[in-house]
Amino acid sequence: MKDKLLLGLAELTQLTPINKKEALFGLYRDYNVSINSINYIYYIDFPIKLTNESEVDNINSFLNGLKKEFKKLNYASYKPYSIQLQYNPGYKKYRNPEIILSILNKLIDFSVMNNLVTSCSSCGENIEVSPFLLGANIIPCCKNCQFEIKNTISENQNSVRNKGNNIIGGIVGGFIGALLGSIVWILIYQMNYIAAIAGLAIAICCIKGYQLLGGKLNITGVIITSIITIIMVYVANHISLAIDIYSEFKSFYEITFFDALRSVPDFLSEPSIRSEFMKNLFIGYLLTFIGSASYIKKSYKEFNYKIEAEELEL
Repeated sequence: MKDKLLLGLAELTQLTPINKKEALFGLYRDYNVSINSINYIYYIDFPIKLTNESEVDNINSFLNGLKKEFKKLNYASYKPYSIQLQYNPGYKKYRNPEIILSILNKLIDFSVMNNLVTSCSSCGENIEVSPFLLGANIIPCCKNCQFEIKNTISENQNSVRNKGNNIIGGIVGGFIGALLGSIVWILIYQMNYIAAIAGLAIAICCIKGYQLLGGKLNITGVIITSIITIIMVYVANHISLAIDIYSEFKSFYEITFFDALRSVPDFLSEPSIRSEFMKNLFIGYLLTFIGSASYIKKSYKEFNYKIEAEELEL
């Protein structure tokens, strides 16, 4: 383990480092807790069992106060059977194990005061748990829940594989969606910006349109939507240049926007204009990749239930 905050916290709490992960797991003051670090953002899973549902409001009130007290605690919420926290120190000076230790102690003091007992993060039963990797998160989970989670993921994967795939409908939907996303691109471009969010808008709308009209987001779907996105980024740049031409010449000539659109190839034969166009296109493709690559990957994994789910070794 390389994370110095977690190493320091392990010494203070006797929590056990998880093998090959930047994470801690175990009992601290008789309460189950797991803490894992992703890019120096710390995710805390603190499972507790409520005696009645009226306690939820009390917990939420406590967590709101906790967020006010610890400014770098940017997320704190109770979900069924577990309090989940996200501590984002940002700067090295806030990567202090004493801060997380203080947060844990306040959680446990509150739990003891309200007679809340530790539990499995998935079912809420006061039972022996082990560290379980679910996606990017590590949760304290009992053996029965681990088995059920794996089975549910497997069933969902089979359901997706058996689902029909209307590629033609998906392509039509992808182009319609990407066209809507291109409007965002053109509007941003008219403000003299080329932004990653514009490329992301095209990719998101393309994927949503592809799925809406029956396309399955498998590897083929990812390739198709990626190609459509590439095409529509070019089209958006092409239309943006036509708008520039129209804006520049409409005061001097009786032209319509469609005249300007038809004249784009002629203007691109001019080296300086072509050079500027290609530069903007290159930047557009680069920012589109930066903005949308992680979203496409995430969408593919979610749709196909490509979720890591396994018990981890201490």
